[in-house]
Amino acid sequence: MVGQKLSDYQMQKILRAFAEGKLAKDVKDRSPRTVGYIFNLLRKRLVDVGYYTPNTWTGPLEFDEEGPSRIHPIDERYKRQAPRLRGSRDYTRPALLADMYFRAKNPDLTPLEILQDIKLIVKVTGPINRPPANIDLWRKHHKIIVYKRGMLMLRRMAFSKDDKPQERLRRFKFHQEQIAGYQEMIEITLAEIRAMRRKKK
Repeated sequence: MVGQKLSDYQMQKILRAFAEGKLAKDVKDRSPRTVGYIFNLLRKRLVDVGYYTPNTWTGPLEFDEEGPSRIHPIDERYKRQAPRLRGSRDYTRPALLADMYFRAKNPDLTPLEILQDIKLIVKVTGPINRPPANIDLWRKHHKIIVYKRGMLMLRRMAFSKDDKPQERLRRFKFHQEQIAGYQEMIEITLAEIRAMRRKKK
């Protein structure tokens, strides 16, 4: 961040805590107010660049013993995060809802993967307390991330022991074709990124 008084170590610690879905009050060594401020900036940046999908719920929030009872319903994972909204302000709530929506819809995305994405977003789009730059460039990078994760998922897929040899071979060839398709798209996107960087010079 521009003008920050935090060391690189402290900032990395806050980023890790954010990626892990921790609350500001759970981050030690810094005041919850400072951490909460940075968390809000991060959420806004992730919405601005399209990493988070803005939540469309605009109705009133009613709180009961379990937290807000009127939020955009997704599933039980989403509802379990509802207490995080308690005490949130009108101007920070949309990005917080988008954060909750993202985590509920991507339970298989690890904190390390989220952290890597955030670091790349900040590197490409600039300090989080300034307007984002190079959003188009970030979206190209994000495509590559999605392609690589798709390849990894395909490589992790196990074949059923009950499959006949011919069916296993057919599925293996299909997976290899999909992986090759991802690799081709990565090469195309990398070429686009290089071209975009040349234009910006």
